[in-house]
Amino acid sequence: FGKVLSDFDTIQSEIAEMRMQIDQARLLTLSAAHAMDMSEQVNGPGSKLSLQARQLIAMIKVVAPRVACEVIDKAIQVHGGLGV
Repeated sequence: FGKVLSDFDTIQSEIAEMRMQIDQARLLTLSAAHAMDMSEQVNGPGSKLSLQARQLIAMIKVVAPRVACEVIDKAIQVHGGLGV
């Protein structure tokens, strides 16, 4: 169409959405790591993790792969399958 891909509003929106999903997964990962650190500080190294830490770890195990697949799929769609 004679324009750079990033000049299209729809593409900009898709890229922004992908970035938000990645940042959400990253923040959840950091939150889980922080909860693990706090649990070890309170209970000592090698002790059982707190319920909050275990819940956050379980959530990130589901969220991160899902986000990765969605972002990869959208990126391929943005480039029209040229990267496949």
